[in-house]
Amino acid sequence: MYDRERLQRTPPRLFGMPSPKRARMRAPAAVLGTATAVPERWFSQAEILEQFGYRDDPVARKMFLRNGMEGRYLSLEPKSFFQTKAPGFQQGLFQRAAVDLAEQSVRRLLDEQGVDPSRIEGLVTITSYGFVVPSISAYLVDRLGLRRDLARLDLTGAGCLGSISLLEAADGMIAKGRSGLVVAVSSEVGSIFMRDWPGDDKGAMVINALMGDASVATLLGAGSHAEGPPRPRLLDTQYATAADTLWAVDIRTGQDGTMSGHIDRKVPSIARGLYQEAFGALLDRHGLTRDDIRHWPIHPGSRVVIEAVADALDLSESDIETSREVLRKYGNVCSATALMCLHEQLERGGARSGDYGILGGVGPGMTVGMTLFQYV
Repeated sequence: MYDRERLQRTPPRLFGMPSPKRARMRAPAAVLGTATAVPERWFSQAEILEQFGYRDDPVARKMFLRNGMEGRYLSLEPKSFFQTKAPGFQQGLFQRAAVDLAEQSVRRLLDEQGVDPSRIEGLVTITSYGFVVPSISAYLVDRLGLRRDLARLDLTGAGCLGSISLLEAADGMIAKGRSGLVVAVSSEVGSIFMRDWPGDDKGAMVINALMGDASVATLLGAGSHAEGPPRPRLLDTQYATAADTLWAVDIRTGQDGTMSGHIDRKVPSIARGLYQEAFGALLDRHGLTRDDIRHWPIHPGSRVVIEAVADALDLSESDIETSREVLRKYGNVCSATALMCLHEQLERGGARSGDYGILGGVGPGMTVGMTLFQYV
């Protein structure tokens, strides 16, 4: 369980949405539907290990084959893995794949929900690995025939925490009354980091072993479904940031202009404490207990990270089943991962009206974010 005394010692690190009393002054946004998109090609972990020539490296074998993953979807063919050494290829791949995956997920979302593009009044996008100019939202307006006057916001840099920031931004659009239906899109292309790093660069090798490509589109609106099963209503968000941890997760640019991602081995232990802090603050503010939370779409990160989170929050194997399943099939798809977990839970069904849930993620700067939701 969370450490209440530690929480009380560190209030400056905690940031959240307005108090529950203020939040009740408006109709909270609800997740009305989700849809996903992935590249055509799925690679097994063993196949990627072989392509990079890591087969005889015991450390690499452990990273690839004992991290809770069977494989992941990548926008590359094996012959293109080593082309990511060229900055132009790396950025071109990101721009093409991020936009294409975003378009596919939003198009599928609108089709499945039976929503005409003209009804979308707000659009928020997030990605972590590169930049697109014109922005991803501009491409989506053009390709999908969205309204030319819709509210738009493009976010970047939040890493695996991005799902929390994305939903909070979409909720803010609805709260201001500018938008009725809002689409929130996370589109991530971990393929750009696939390259043969030196065997002694373990931080880069972790990225090779974990990152995949995917996009998740989420439809949000005030209130809830008039018909159909209960849907998550967003109630509150809490953040907890650890001081002096900018080094733990980052993207670096080499002298040759290529980008590389790095994850430090201390991330799971840092994440454990931050999850406890954020979770305790969120429960206390709403007068809830650990036993009130029934649904846990938590960003898995890796096998070690999800097990650290499970230990911090006293989660059972059934609580983290969805997180493990998403990691197994898709790998770490950065800001899209927690939303993939939410999508899987919505697809399975079984939630009852009144159930509480926590959407959680951890990202660079070392920050944990949690969104409290309730099915209505």
